[in-house]
Amino acid sequence: MAPTSRLYNALNDFLRQYGIVWQDARHLQTLCWMMIDMIQSQNVHLNGFGVYSVYQPS
Repeated sequence: MAPTSRLYNALNDFLRQYGIVWQDARHLQTLCWMMIDMIQSQNVHLNGFGVYSVYQPS
């Protein structure tokens, strides 16, 4: 397993404490790294997290 940061470990522990059942452990890992990236960049663009829809012409 790759070494992790203290921030990653803290976020991972925080998100696990609510008893959410993750379909795949990688989903939790990805969420933790995404949150770390946002914190370190000190910049959040909420438009980047918008809902994606598949265009279906009528």
